Amino acid sequence: MKFLSLKHRLMLREIGKNTILFLLGLFVALAIVEVGLRLYNPFGFTMRGNKIVLPVNRTQIIHNKKDGKLDELAVNKKNILGFRGEQPPADFNAWFTIVTVGGSTTECLALNEEKSWPHLLQKKLRKHFPKLWLNNAGLGGHSTFGHAILMEDFLINIKPKSVLFLVGLNDVGRGDISNSDRNLWGFGFKKFERGLMFGANHSEVASSLLNLYRFYFPAYIKLNDINELDIRTLKHKEISVAEEEAIIEKHRQNYLQYYRLRLERLINLARDNQIDPVLITQPAQYGNGVDDITGVHLDDIDVYGATNGKTGWRELELYNEVTRQLGKDKDVLVIDLALELPKSSLYYYDLVHYSNEGCEKVAEIIFSHFLPYLAKKYPDHYQVVDRH
Repeated sequence: MKFLSLKHRLMLREIGKNTILFLLGLFVALAIVEVGLRLYNPFGFTMRGNKIVLPVNRTQIIHNKKDGKLDELAVNKKNILGFRGEQPPADFNAWFTIVTVGGSTTECLALNEEKSWPHLLQKKLRKHFPKLWLNNAGLGGHSTFGHAILMEDFLINIKPKSVLFLVGLNDVGRGDISNSDRNLWGFGFKKFERGLMFGANHSEVASSLLNLYRFYFPAYIKLNDINELDIRTLKHKEISVAEEEAIIEKHRQNYLQYYRLRLERLINLARDNQIDPVLITQPAQYGNGVDDITGVHLDDIDVYGATNGKTGWRELELYNEVTRQLGKDKDVLVIDLALELPKSSLYYYDLVHYSNEGCEKVAEIIFSHFLPYLAKKYPDHYQVVDRH
């Protein structure tokens, strides 16, 4: 410093002072933003670092294309728990309580509450269980890894009598938690994301930045486009027998064992906390056969640019078969929705999500298996309906 002129020393001092003022101002601004986001976070993200953050008492308006399968306007309300459905009753333990868990095909984001299959299922069950409370804890994009976090952080605390798990679709191609699932939920190896993860569990600012980063890099979280799909517009995709068998073998070797472990963990988490688990297999419109509405052959349609209908269905059925077998091994009720829901475009607004009519059919199928199970297992709560 002694070799610098007075002018340069004054300039450096001024730069230092301005830098300190800038950093101080930045700190104050971040503190204000942090407090503001803690009071109200407008982004509505369901992840905070590696924890689930549920949007409590929020209302979301969904604008759908008016093509007939969906309402043009759908209202998605979350209650005090962050779930879709009625607020929990004050005398919670006196009620027969059920929660549905799954991804977007459970959440039914594009449908009004009264048309979602969990709500329709509640309506059917209440005829036999008058003090029934059923909530929808589906979260779009969540796999069995996310369901386990939901169980540990929320459901084992409220202890519903039963939890319905509609699983399989979001687990396709996901291996052990140490690789694919770690990337999805923010444990990736990229330096930028790892840096955000450092503070995301404790800071709303860092958490929002991390989620915005995930939003703009959908390799980490694949966002569903809520638009109706006309399967007649899909291209056709050919996959050779050798290619198909290689794809199927890859799933058998790399993914199914981890899916079974995660699913078994869900069952154990439920039973260890006196919650009755029920498994539901995952249907899809693509696969074998012909759509009865459009006449489109479903085996060679392009499925999200990744595979065709026949191969994609074989992939999904690998996971459904794990669900079926684990249900037998662990003596858990399995409702085989995958095989019972017709592959009709009447019931789907895209290749995997249910239309208004689809949710009615889904609720009907689940009810037909779930009611006899509940009547036998919980006779003290069950009431016979007088049909006359």
